[in-house]
Amino acid sequence: MTHKRPDWLVPVLLLGVLSLAAGWFAREMLVPSAVVESAASSDTHGGPDFSLHSLDGDMISLSDFRGRLVLLNFWATWCPPCVEEMPLLMQLQSRHGDGDLQVLGLTMDKPENARPFAERLGINYPLLGDHRSVIAVQDAFGENRLPFTVLIGREGQILWQHAGAITAEMLEQQVQKALQ
Repeated sequence: MTHKRPDWLVPVLLLGVLSLAAGWFAREMLVPSAVVESAASSDTHGGPDFSLHSLDGDMISLSDFRGRLVLLNFWATWCPPCVEEMPLLMQLQSRHGDGDLQVLGLTMDKPENARPFAERLGINYPLLGDHRSVIAVQDAFGENRLPFTVLIGREGQILWQHAGAITAEMLEQQVQKALQ
């Protein structure tokens, strides 16, 4: 008994392969690679440097904060754990934002979606990026899940990274350790 391959199978498989290739090509074309500077080309900076527009339109670079701790938080409005940890980040910014530490939120959302969300929550730290440019920065840190949090030391070195939701205890422990 011979099995005949369905007539639709080859075109469907071909369409799938072409869709994957088109998606990869589109991502490579849409994600600005110049946004991220690798660690190898960033003098004594241990982690990747980057420059992104804030939701206010200002260009902000990670290296602007050299000499301070920086907590990067990659998030999106459609990510429930991201939204749940925002009050922790706002509290952290309120407690330590006087010079010791700066929280930066890197959004995967389009600015027109993130801006009203941030205003509604009263977020007290800068929000940077958009869905395209933040992908390149997150890739430079070697992660693609949300939420994703990175603590950067005073000289730009990566002190701690965590993929997934963070707790107040986890966050405070890492910040206190870094402040010593």
